[in-house]
Amino acid sequence: MEINKGRVYLASTESELKNGWLKCGMTTRESKTRILEGNVASVREKYEMLYTIDTPHYLDLEKHMHSKYENQKEWIKVSLPEAVSEIKKSGKRLF
Repeated sequence: MEINKGRVYLASTESELKNGWLKCGMTTRESKTRILEGNVASVREKYEMLYTIDTPHYLDLEKHMHSKYENQKEWIKVSLPEAVSEIKKSGKRLF
């Protein structure tokens, strides 16, 4: 039986990152591909991939991040170092 493997990623734009917002998402495809889909001509700023982790628990991990921090749809208000630390810590609990 194959484990359904996906990724949780953190990305942002320069101005959103300065304001403390990170885009926290999940995908079963390559994270970079997912972010490139958001970088269309009508976007004022391009997304930059900041962190990604492969995990079979991608759905639970993304849900945890959005419930732990202030959020607006796919965006969470947290510093990058704190978000990465929480993902690593929470990911270990899920395994």
